[in-house]
Amino acid sequence: MEVHQCECAICQAGQDAEVMAYHRQINLMLSRLEEAERRWYMASLSSAPGAPSDVVLGQISGLSDKTIARGRHELEEGLKERGAVGFLVALELNFCLNRMKRI
Repeated sequence: MEVHQCECAICQAGQDAEVMAYHRQINLMLSRLEEAERRWYMASLSSAPGAPSDVVLGQISGLSDKTIARGRHELEEGLKERGAVGFLVALELNFCLNRMKRI
């Protein structure tokens, strides 16, 4: 899968190199995940305190706001429909990336 180029206002204007790099990391990770895992990953980001809206997350990821909302519902239901090994790896990687930014 090709890596999506972020379409958010910050990236389009080239305003913040740190935000742009983070959005590139998100999209690189998404390019390695299966469809459901992409949905779940973006849903997990949308549930974080202070998270951007689903519309903005859609601009970042290329996923629709409805797809992100569906993923959030699936997460709330405990991912009953299928396994989530790749998703759990993605969450752990995201956690590590965020911790590195704080150091």
